[in-house]
Amino acid sequence: MLANRELALFYADRGIKLPEALELARRELEVRHDIYTWDTLAWVLYKNSRFQEAAEAINKALALQTNDSLLLFHAGMIYHRLAKDSAAEDFLSRALKANPHFHIFHAEVATRTLEKIAQSHNRDLRSSNAQR
Repeated sequence: MLANRELALFYADRGIKLPEALELARRELEVRHDIYTWDTLAWVLYKNSRFQEAAEAINKALALQTNDSLLLFHAGMIYHRLAKDSAAEDFLSRALKANPHFHIFHAEVATRTLEKIAQSHNRDLRSSNAQR
């Protein structure tokens, strides 16, 4: 039973068996109410396109303000998907600051997402300046 969290993350990271990953994460939460299980549930919800629920779960995972790059990355991606790019930028920057090599794939995704946010912000600034 204690491998549910790891298996759910494995499925979520690969985008496979997402309904099963959600069931595994929910079952794990029945047994373990720690921040890493809340994080797993949040990430699986995100991968299942349930973004508002994912935000609620990641907020529980972040309640202790643990400086864990993977939790911060998950939070950043969830908030980016909810178009809350200020929060997303903060979480992703903190993830990379804590450990720029925190994950073989996710660290690069965090960097690219921050670049997209910056480009979008620059476009918004140019657009608002052009309207003046």
